[in-house]
Amino acid sequence: MKKIKSVLIVCGGCSPEHEVTLRSSSYVLDHMPSETKSYIWGIDRDNNGYALSAEDIKRNSCISSAIGAPSAYLRRCQGRVEFCVENCAPIEIDIIFPMIHGATGEDGCLQGVSKFFGIPCVGAGVMGSALCMHKRVTKQVLMANNLPVVPFVFSQSFSEVPSYERVVELLKSENLFIKPAGAGSSVGVSDVCCHSEYVKAIEEAFCYDREVLIEKKIFGKEIECSVLNGKAAEILGEIEPTHGFYSYEAKYLDPNGANFYTPARITDQQANRVRVMAEQVARILKCEEMVRVDFFLSQDDTLWINEANTLPGLTAISFYPKLLELSGISGVELVRSLLEGALKNYTNSLTFLTTVPCF
Repeated sequence: MKKIKSVLIVCGGCSPEHEVTLRSSSYVLDHMPSETKSYIWGIDRDNNGYALSAEDIKRNSCISSAIGAPSAYLRRCQGRVEFCVENCAPIEIDIIFPMIHGATGEDGCLQGVSKFFGIPCVGAGVMGSALCMHKRVTKQVLMANNLPVVPFVFSQSFSEVPSYERVVELLKSENLFIKPAGAGSSVGVSDVCCHSEYVKAIEEAFCYDREVLIEKKIFGKEIECSVLNGKAAEILGEIEPTHGFYSYEAKYLDPNGANFYTPARITDQQANRVRVMAEQVARILKCEEMVRVDFFLSQDDTLWINEANTLPGLTAISFYPKLLELSGISGVELVRSLLEGALKNYTNSLTFLTTVPCF
């Protein structure tokens, strides 16, 4: 296998999760194998690119021209993919490491750019990324494969959203979650239990996406499972929110937003069901390379699939790397495995025919 000499970490972007991407990028930098050189391509909210240093992303919460970093862009030239930095010689890049959570980085866009340029990209490919980013499509694909998803309805127009009373009738629950269909990190998500909260939550969700998902709230345990290269981590995590549900604020802003338990407080039999189903989800949704699968284990012992996150947070408090570390895979081993997996997948893709055989 080709030796990986240089990696381009891509962070920032126009997603509401802009700040989180910088923290995740810091984790990748801190755990990059010593034999590999890292470069950082920071994208501001207007999609302008800059060459950032490790100090830049640790010192700032937002990428902009105010940082003072040189402009930078990516190009393919004479069979090489090059990182071009203002007033510097082009740098050949071996692998792209996407760290833009949410829109443009986790939805297949950046993965498509990498494929177009002909360069390996860490994590799920175009198909898997796009599938998992859209919550309704994710659910429908899993349902078609006879896997249990949280009951839901959806709407693609504010004027056609069913009434709270109608949704309660359909989902057989007064307790609901309202979500933008294509956002991550609980951005725009609300927990509602009455008509007035419902209307307000629908309005907020439509601020983030053109489609809204309305789900039945499942009472029970929230379980998370990290999957790396098709294999579920031995140790599972459990989240116990302290403010109703695991919101964006609880995840990233409030240090007391949730209680975390590792391993999860479930039986060995339940844990095995979670791991088996997480691997099924990763395989069906084409995201075996890296995914965190979130579940609800209801009070009647029913296991429900909540979401599949193909670019999970890699911050100091994120469950994805933490569960793998507790399962015996260090941060450096995680990053190396992701890089080697990306190179292997890309190399294998080159064996497929690109022309029609002549007979």
